[in-house]
Amino acid sequence: MYICMCLYHAIMLHRAFLLLLPLFSLTTSAAMSLSEQAVASHYEQFPYPPVDNMNNNPQEIPTFFGTSLFELNYFLWGGRRKFTETGLNILIAGGGTSQMSAVVAHMLQEHHVPGMVVHLDLSLNSIALAREHAVGLGVEHLVAFVQGSLLNVSTYQPVMQHAPKGFDLIISTGVLHHLKNPSLGLISLRNALANGGGMFLMVYGTYGRAGVYHIQEALRTLAPADGSMTEQQRVKVAKDLVQMLPHDHPLLVQQQHLV
Repeated sequence: MYICMCLYHAIMLHRAFLLLLPLFSLTTSAAMSLSEQAVASHYEQFPYPPVDNMNNNPQEIPTFFGTSLFELNYFLWGGRRKFTETGLNILIAGGGTSQMSAVVAHMLQEHHVPGMVVHLDLSLNSIALAREHAVGLGVEHLVAFVQGSLLNVSTYQPVMQHAPKGFDLIISTGVLHHLKNPSLGLISLRNALANGGGMFLMVYGTYGRAGVYHIQEALRTLAPADGSMTEQQRVKVAKDLVQMLPHDHPLLVQQQHLV
């Protein structure tokens, strides 16, 4: 089932479809590559989503589009799955500081569904902030927080020990499109799925984010990630550039529409 929007694409895929993907040999090393180290370093300094957006009030639990038990059962299992009997082991791949792992764990607890949630991310700082959400909702016992890459997840014991037969559900939002080879990322996640499992994926759309892409292209020239500038210097260039944008630039217009 495909649900498309202008700013992003949300996609639900059953493992039967994912088996059509070609097979590649994936790295089994737990060590992070240079690019992964760079990403981890960035999010250690600038956790995302921003800390200001954190809300651990159990009375104000956010709703994540497409991830309710009803929606998951309908789109991935045709309404046939009885979660209280089958259980539901969930991997959040590239979770950042997000509340999603805590929220889905709370959902399992609230509906008496057996299972475990694994929150995987490259950044220890982001993981620490995400853990605060789980503590705030009283579900820290249902969430395992693991530092690591999704590119070797199916052979990474700290993750797979929680679902030896594979995960029933893998959620990855805003991650795959950042990879040098998104296909390898998708295949890696597919390899970590249990038989009959499914995925909820979100990747950025093309047209609705045109303004963002224009700025990113400019910043690759103005503030290259080649070691010639510190991260703080690059961030300053980005902020200065945004401050100089005309009011009708697509980036600013888009932000106005989202408020």
